Amino acid sequence: MKSSNMKRRVFFKTGAALVGSAAALPQLKVPAAQAAPFNQHRIKLSLAAYSFRDQFRNNELAMEKFIDYCYDLDLDGTELTSYFFSSEDDAYLLGLRSKCFHLGLPISGTAIGNDFINPVAAERKKEVESVKYWVDKAAILGAPSIRVFGGGHIPEGHSIQEAYDWVIPNMKECVDYAASKGIVLAIENHGGFPTTSEQVIKIVQAIDSPWFGVNLDTGNFDSDWYRQIAELIPYSVVVQLKVSMRSTVQDGKRMTADAERIVKMLKNEGYRRYLALEYEQDDPYKEIPQWIAHLQDLIG
Repeated sequence: MKSSNMKRRVFFKTGAALVGSAAALPQLKVPAAQAAPFNQHRIKLSLAAYSFRDQFRNNELAMEKFIDYCYDLDLDGTELTSYFFSSEDDAYLLGLRSKCFHLGLPISGTAIGNDFINPVAAERKKEVESVKYWVDKAAILGAPSIRVFGGGHIPEGHSIQEAYDWVIPNMKECVDYAASKGIVLAIENHGGFPTTSEQVIKIVQAIDSPWFGVNLDTGNFDSDWYRQIAELIPYSVVVQLKVSMRSTVQDGKRMTADAERIVKMLKNEGYRRYLALEYEQDDPYKEIPQWIAHLQDLIG
């Protein structure tokens, strides 16, 4: 853990300027990820719209009402999952941005569903263009970060090295473009590729940009959740807390998350960004307020 912390701090200190397509912009200094003493964190609490995925899909909930719900819960932010936008038109996105601004409720980020795990280069290129499209939309929305994926499971007959070769250069192109818009991309340990802390860290270090980090999903590991969470926290720019931790292997075990332990780990690392509850159980309207109140107490 100590070694990964040091690597992450060096990573931020050396990544001081925009890269790639952003190189023509003025040299922007990015603050180093300095260690912070216990309880000098700045954890901000948000809620992922994905928590109401069934309600969105059944047209029982619209994004405007979800924003109101986050406001009523006295949250620090609202995570607006792109899957559930009723439109991709700029006017619609600007309307959501205006609503959040006037409520005094920041948009903590958005999320998309790209997939670079494909042996066909032309298909990977389409995914790059899709990510760039959503970078433009996030800039209009006013979202500071976008949750992205590496992709799904590695196809049979292909190696893990091929997966790195597919993800890293294509993701780097997206990161360079996002940097030019002032938006951070955050790769998730989604259960396909990458899924382990080692895989995620290897990709982040290879891309080596202050505009790229980890969207740590606390529930998506095949085993040994807390060790892998600890290894990814120093690289994390967004953390999504799952109520239930489920193994990504078929028929793997499931257990309730120890939220107190996770928040303490974030505090010990001096985490300063958003912790978004991503609820995936059966009764969100009943359970989410209780979990939010619990997390608010833990954060203090």
